[in-house]
Amino acid sequence: MEVILWYFLGINVVTFVIRWWDKYQAIKGGRRISEKQLLQLCRAGGRIGGLVWMEIWRHKRMKGSFLQQYLVVVGVWIVVLWIMIYQVFGR
Repeated sequence: MEVILWYFLGINVVTFVIRWWDKYQAIKGGRRISEKQLLQLCRAGGRIGGLVWMEIWRHKRMKGSFLQQYLVVVGVWIVVLWIMIYQVFGR
């Protein structure tokens, strides 16, 4: 269980840093991180880091297609988490 918590902490920190880099590159006019890669980080467990980043710096919050895909991934993770918790504590 401890390994899982460290994994999720790490992937969220990585997601936060990569989002920072993408924003930095957007300001500088440099090479950006693709939305596909940002969504892959979310699927890998970096939902909280990405969400915190979007809320603090308002980065990619207004891009409808990205936000829609992001919210679908978050919704799926919520359902999976609910099922896992029910499996452990619901019986």
